[in-house]
Amino acid sequence: MRRLSSLALCPILVTLACQPEATQPPAEPAPTTEPPVEGEPTPAPTEPVAVEAGRNYDLVVSFISPGDGTDHAAAERLEAAIAGVAGVVHARGHWGREGEHDECFVLGALSAEDRAAFIAKAKAAVADSKKVNVSENAVCQDRGS
Repeated sequence: MRRLSSLALCPILVTLACQPEATQPPAEPAPTTEPPVEGEPTPAPTEPVAVEAGRNYDLVVSFISPGDGTDHAAAERLEAAIAGVAGVVHARGHWGREGEHDECFVLGALSAEDRAAFIAKAKAAVADSKKVNVSENAVCQDRGS
């Protein structure tokens, strides 16, 4: 077997060293997770914001698991029921090993009538599930908080 001398490798190394670096597109800024100031109208968020530790939320929908996972169909019904409602701050807290989580809502930007309608709609969406608990004026559980 023939060995290459170091002089024979020079053109290869120079060629590799002179190649332009691959450019990466600039990173997009991280989305804000701060809830808006109370009283300011806000559009419905596309993704839930981070849970604010220790804060009481107007409505907390807890998806629990008695050992066989959470009710995914009820979660989808809730998501469909609340989609597109402006003025609602939505946070999600994860706290269990089987997908247990809380869907938490701040409704301060809604009128009293709209607030009652939102709560009734959310409760109706999950009413038939034994794996969902609904609380008002409660803390949102989050393992990271």
